[in-house]
Amino acid sequence: MNSCLESLSTEILFEICDYLTTFDILRAFIDLNHWLDAVISSYSIRLDFQFVSRSKFDFICRHIHPEQVSIVDINISFDSLERCIIQLHQLIYLIVEATGTLDLLDGARWEKLVTRTRIEKFNFRLNLTRGTTCNCDEKSLLELFCSPFWLEQKRWFVACHKQKWQHHNYLSIYTVPHFRPHSVQFPASNYPPLSTAPAEIEQLIFYTSNINHLLCNVVQLNLLSVHCFTKVNSLTIVGSVLPSFDNLKLIVDFDRVQNLDISGIDFLSANKFHSLVAHAGCLRHLTIKEFDPLLILPRHIYSLTIYRAVQSVSIDLFCHLFSHVKHLAMTVESKEIMIQLIDRLEYLETFSCSFSYKLTHVYDVSAKWLQQNTRRLKTNNFTCRIGVERIYLSIGDSW
Repeated sequence: MNSCLESLSTEILFEICDYLTTFDILRAFIDLNHWLDAVISSYSIRLDFQFVSRSKFDFICRHIHPEQVSIVDINISFDSLERCIIQLHQLIYLIVEATGTLDLLDGARWEKLVTRTRIEKFNFRLNLTRGTTCNCDEKSLLELFCSPFWLEQKRWFVACHKQKWQHHNYLSIYTVPHFRPHSVQFPASNYPPLSTAPAEIEQLIFYTSNINHLLCNVVQLNLLSVHCFTKVNSLTIVGSVLPSFDNLKLIVDFDRVQNLDISGIDFLSANKFHSLVAHAGCLRHLTIKEFDPLLILPRHIYSLTIYRAVQSVSIDLFCHLFSHVKHLAMTVESKEIMIQLIDRLEYLETFSCSFSYKLTHVYDVSAKWLQQNTRRLKTNNFTCRIGVERIYLSIGDSW
């Protein structure tokens, strides 16, 4: 059977599938022709059992033939998962994200289950249902994932995280590096989490892999016991003073940092700041608490967020020091300051402008008002979104 669907690329069909349930995907596309069967078999099926009836579940198991499946559920037992997985005869790559009963954390049962399948790659994040009692500590739980099957044959490493919040204990077991934390607060008593990975691999997983965001509290930091994070994208530093670059480089490799937030530093030294940004060649975005004329921004930092409003008496110096800025987010105390920033920062492409509590009469600000009252927007294409307390402005080229 020929279908107009064959004229679509595999990528477009995958995007269509992203909006459909697994049941709808199989009912719509399976057994139409060999080409569509092959495309759907290569799509990573995601099974969410929260809203699947038994009849639909049986239909899925009869028709599913992909090699890669992700299973998601918010309240499930090991027995339920086992019944599902055993019926997926072609399964090679499995991802499970589930919250449920204590038996989910039994590494011995998972080992027996996997050996009955064709699974070659297996990643999971398993959480206990809130209120479920677990008297075992992290080390005892991980011992069930320390057999030769896990550590030698498969080399599948598992980490455990247990914490107490609002009188409840939260417990999670997950494979690493697949489900390793990508946002890290450091130092922390529970980082790196306890895991079954050998020391040299633990170093690779938790310190030399990509970290999206690192929050570093320099007040609590003990530099004698620090490992260096080598691939940090976004870094936030909080504390009373900014440490020297020689100390900070023991914590973070600044060659990879693109976003730096130092608005949580109480007393910011200009000399330490200049030393830091001089060694951060990939740094593009900076967040600071307030405008300080002693802080000279290098040309490679072209995106800026400032929390406190710049005073009108400082606007000339601000526009001079930050003349190269392309992206700006800040608070203004008057519409006149907003106009000056738009007109005088000639490289400005995006402007997120918050209104100070002192500025109460902003109801008349509109796209037409901006065009009439700014020199630059009379001749440049622009779009804007105006909220109750903020304007988002995107400025294009001249007409």
